[in-house]
Parts: sequence; structure tokens; C-alpha cells
Amino acid sequence: MITGNDPTSIEVLKELDAQSIRVRDIPAKYGITIDQSKKLSRYGKMLCLVNEHLSEIAITNAKALGFKIMALSDLFKQEDWEGLDDILSACDATTTRDTLKRLIDALVSKRETIDYYKSMAELRLNGTTIKKAELEKKAERLKELKESINASMGVLNNYDDATKKFLLEHIGLNGEDSSNSYVLIKRLDSGFMKRLKAIGALKYDKRTYSFLVRDIDLFVTELEKRVKKNSYVYWDYEREYKRTENSRYGPVLNDPYYSKSNKQSLVGDGLLEQMNSIEEEYKKLEEEMKQAEKEVRQAKKENVSSFIDAAIVSDAFSARDIKRHAEIQNKVGRWLFSQGYTGVGFEVTFPNGRRGDVVAFNDDKKIIMVEVKASKSDFTGDRKWQDYLEYCDEFYFCSDQDLTQWANGIEENLSRVNAGYLIVDGRSTQVKLEDCLEHPEIENRDKIILNIATSSAKKMIYGY
Repeated sequence: MITGNDPTSIEVLKELDAQSIRVRDIPAKYGITIDQSKKLSRYGKMLCLVNEHLSEIAITNAKALGFKIMALSDLFKQEDWEGLDDILSACDATTTRDTLKRLIDALVSKRETIDYYKSMAELRLNGTTIKKAELEKKAERLKELKESINASMGVLNNYDDATKKFLLEHIGLNGEDSSNSYVLIKRLDSGFMKRLKAIGALKYDKRTYSFLVRDIDLFVTELEKRVKKNSYVYWDYEREYKRTENSRYGPVLNDPYYSKSNKQSLVGDGLLEQMNSIEEEYKKLEEEMKQAEKEVRQAKKENVSSFIDAAIVSDAFSARDIKRHAEIQNKVGRWLFSQGYTGVGFEVTFPNGRRGDVVAFNDDKKIIMVEVKASKSDFTGDRKWQDYLEYCDEFYFCSDQDLTQWANGIEENLSRVNAGYLIVDGRSTQVKLEDCLEHPEIENRDKIILNIATSSAKKMIYGY
């Protein structure tokens, strides 16, 4: 029997590779048909391409498969070396032509999954990049605002930012003084006030009912000393109330600001309010910028293919799971036939290009579809299952494990818990849950039934 790796085939392939024989001369020399000779010629060309483009393990497996590799001819025509390497690396001599077809489907599913995650990663990268750009613009606006405020502060620019902030909050200009002397506009801690008056930095003006700042440098020196010692500098109503509770002084006012008559802020009230919040904005902005930078770096570093291969695709290309998938399909097909579904097809193509694992119809033209899942990752990673609903009256997931446990953990698509569930246990197939999904009326019922019948006939004639 000529298989591509039998002794006769090996001898013919050697001569073809050495170009020492023509295809038309092979039958006379080796006693095989012209069709077998042509097939060996095509197979030899495939092996040359395998040797040129694929990995060592793929080359070894391709030779072990023999003529079965011709099931992958479309991938050779497309020069899809990456796909061929993936599939052939998962095969061995026992791999059937039917399994090779399933591996092609798995390759398509893998690439759809990778494309999905790539698009998600790109969206994330674009989103974080845009966010980073917006934050940078905001930072620039805050910088301009700060420069505008600094330009309005004159002599206060001699001090550090923390001191400037404190002075802006507490000191204004004396409107009745042509020299624009400084005056307190907000109350200070009473202990701090007492000290400032004692050293001559503050003086109460009875004429304007204001505390004049007589020496701004002296004021700042004392402020820095108290801040360094963690002494009180800010006015606090509760603290002041307790201090004066048993004193001869009158009640403490609860408004931290002095009367604004004859007083004005060093900068406009709007700018002052923004100055009071600018430090907080900067802190938040810095954190957001760090996070945005981290997200951009992470999005750029993510190797989509590697984590998809590790988390999902490895199961799809597992020879064990491919075999399990085929076994479950066949058991489901037999079960559907026993339930009165006389037309049972495998890998049935729908009008939207999707292919159903097992699709069947009965005498009433009722169409049922079963999507087989050999692993949890295959089930949880499936985002195309809803594309089948418009072509069937009932839809079921099926596995040899309890899929309902997997479905309950899928937060992003809880609707699949309403699908039907079948479980294959040994030789029996049982309905775990009935299909509770809403299905639209099938528009191309007769065409789908024809596709099921065609698939069934193909399976019987060709075995796949």
C-alpha cells in the first residue's frame, strides 16, 4: 500500500528529490499507478517546503504522517508556515486525517482568540496613551497657573512653595495704606499670634481694626521655626475655644477669616482658591501620571501570543483534547440519532461562515446544534457561540465534564448559563440543563438542512 512513508514511497521520493526519474516513468519501474506517482510527486514537493520552512519536530512529524499531510494542502497553498508548524508540531504517526481537519479548525479558533486579545491590548495601549497625553496637558496648564500666581506675589517669591502657600492663605494687602502694606486676612494660632506680636512681626492697628505685618521676613523666620518644631501655626476653632473657655476674653469667633473690608488678597480670589488646591491636584496628577506610565509600559510589554498560547491555545492544540473532542462529537451524534434526529452532520457550515460541531434535524425539520468543549479554557474562551443561535431551534454545550460549574464563573457573559448543557458519561449522554435561550426564527432552514445532509454524506464517504 502506497502511504508516503512505506518502502516503495521512500525509494520513489529519493529519486524524485534527486531528479533522477520523471513522474510518468515511475509506474513502469515501481509497479504503482500514475495517480499514485502524481500523489507521491505532490507529497515530495510538500516535504521540500516543510524542510525549508518548518521546525525539526514539524519535519519529523510531517514524514511520519505520509499522505495524510495532504489534508493540510490549503495551508501549503497559502504559505502559512506558522500555522503548519503549529499543527504538525502537535501530530504524530497515529494522527488521523479527521484530526488534522480539526487541528485546522483549532488553528482558526486560536487566531481569532489571539486577534481578540491583541485588539483588547491595543485598545488598552491607545487608551492609556491618550490618558497620559491628557494628563501631560493638565500638568502644563497647572504649571502655567502656578507661574501666573507667582507673578502676582512679588516679594513672596523669595520663599519656598510651602511658605508661599501659607502666606497667600493668611496675608493680604492693606487697602487703606498707599504703600500696600501687608495685613492678616486669616486668623493664626493664638500662640503663634502672641509670639509674632512679641517679636514685632505683627502689630494691631486700632484705626483699621487689622493686624499689620510689620516685618515679613521676621514673620517667615518664626513660621519656619514653629513648623520645624511641629508647633501650631494654623487657627483651629475647637482648640481656641478650649483655650478661652475659662478666660476673661469673649467667645471665640468660628469664622477663620477677618472682615474683608479694606483688605484684599495678594492675588485674585479665583487664583487664590486655585492656589489652595493646586498642591493637591499636583499630588493626584503625579499619581495618575505614574499609573498611566505603568499601564503604557505594561501594555507595550505584554506578549499577547505567549500568554494566549499558555492560557488557552495549548489546550486547543493538545492531541489529547483533540482526541477527546472527536470522541465526544461521535457520542453526541449517536445520541441525537437515537433521539429521532435522523439527519446528523459534523462540522456543518452556516451561512455566516461559522461551523457547528454537531448539527442535526428531525422529521419536523427542527434543528438542534451541539458545541463540544473538551476543556475549560476552550469553553471560557469561546466568544463566537452566540453566532450559531439564529441557525438552530435549540443550542447545547457538551462535554464529559459538568460545564455548568464553569459557566457560573464567567462574569463577562452570564447569558451562557441559560444555554442547554449535555454531559457525556461513558456510553450515555444526558441533558444536564434544557436550552432556555431565545432563538430568532430560522430564515434559511432548508439550506441548513441541506448542509447537514451534505456533511453527513461526506463523513460517510470520505471519513471526515
